[in-house]
Amino acid sequence: MSGEDLLTKFDDLVKRLRNEFNDIIEGERAKMKAELDAYNAEKQRMKAVEVSDNDIIHLNVGGHTLTTKRSTLCQVEGSLLASMFSGRWEDSLERDKDGAIFFDFNPQYFLVILEYLRAKKIATPEHPAPLPKVAEDQAKMYLKRAKMSGEDLLTKFDDLVKRFRNEFNDIIEGERAKMKAELDAYNAEKQRMKAVEVSDNDIIELNVGGHKLTTKRSTLCQVEGSLLASMFSGRWEDSLERDKDGAIFFDFNPQYFLVILDYLRAKKIATPEHPAPLPKVAEDQAESFNNLLEYLGLSDETVPAEKVPSEKFNQHSSNVVTLQEGGTVAVHGPNEGHSYVLGENVHQQGIVRFKLKVESFQTKTWMLVGVVKADVVPPNNNSYGWPGSYGWSLGQHGQVRKAGSCTVDNALKNVTKQGDTVELVLDCDAAKLSLHLSTGQQFHIEIPKSQTWRLNVDLRDANDKVRIIDDN
Repeated sequence: MSGEDLLTKFDDLVKRLRNEFNDIIEGERAKMKAELDAYNAEKQRMKAVEVSDNDIIHLNVGGHTLTTKRSTLCQVEGSLLASMFSGRWEDSLERDKDGAIFFDFNPQYFLVILEYLRAKKIATPEHPAPLPKVAEDQAKMYLKRAKMSGEDLLTKFDDLVKRFRNEFNDIIEGERAKMKAELDAYNAEKQRMKAVEVSDNDIIELNVGGHKLTTKRSTLCQVEGSLLASMFSGRWEDSLERDKDGAIFFDFNPQYFLVILDYLRAKKIATPEHPAPLPKVAEDQAESFNNLLEYLGLSDETVPAEKVPSEKFNQHSSNVVTLQEGGTVAVHGPNEGHSYVLGENVHQQGIVRFKLKVESFQTKTWMLVGVVKADVVPPNNNSYGWPGSYGWSLGQHGQVRKAGSCTVDNALKNVTKQGDTVELVLDCDAAKLSLHLSTGQQFHIEIPKSQTWRLNVDLRDANDKVRIIDDN
């Protein structure tokens, strides 16, 4: 289908849309009038929830607290106040945190109206209530709004429709011009950028830092979402940098890249019973190697976790936290207050993963998960503020904690709930701490190098409960 065919179809669509639009407008106008009539009839039939004229009503009018009786507000039959406080809409009235019914009105004007209604209650024919007074320009505005009838609404609806028809035509013409320009740009772009036909069996020649390597496209594309999978998808074939022989050039350490490539080759023929062995490099090369893994988007796939003794909780706030099930479960006491609980093991090298299940987090307010320097002597129960504490405050606050300082990360707020499993990844060699949430979100912070670390959890709210999950 050519661009001209698309534009013709667009014009046909616009004509049909205009006709349908007119039908819709007429139908909606009739429906609006019918609903208005039905509403007026319904008002006569509706019976309110059982309420008493003597009910005391607490109001919050623009931040100004007022108290009155239901009978005062309901005196003028047919008014908005009489309808709102008839009892029919009691459960849907907007309220503030103290339960007072909230009006976003000017409190000065509303108080004038309320005083008039109070005076009206005790008025007699001989001594009528004095009419409320405000400045003339303010009075006109309120009276105009108060006197608007159903017919006024229909007239305004018709005016709105006329204006909308004109705006609709302008929008259509603008969109048609925009569509034609985008179509022309798209056709031009198609000539410049065409995805090359590729096959999983294509043989790929690589030049990695001067070292020639040969592999298959399917080997490089195994890990979905990685940089390699994107580069060799075929979409960017013409923009890949090549050497004079046509080999794709990577300015990486060839030794590190060969380790990664051999892992990907092994992964292709691996089975669940015989998984591919994780890549390894010398300890003094680990930081550079891990940086390359992260750059290629392969960290979660290939970074090995150090096998460590089974973790459990040990040191904790006395008389506040209880340890259960051999120290794998920590439970906060019945009263609110910060309390720390630390892991038993000390970690100095390699990569360690801590899996924690949030078994009780009823208020979803605040809970810290992280690490703390192993040599810190607890100065108080607030481990989130200790100088050697690093981690994240889960719940409503969404905080990042570094050596006692605090910053807010909105992406953390209200994403962790009771029953979730969170994972901490402590990379001692790269001096990095990562948080993996059940939502798939990941967060990272740098920590001091050449330190020893312990798991650190700070529980704050009553009965919060955390379990260490042992995958060893």
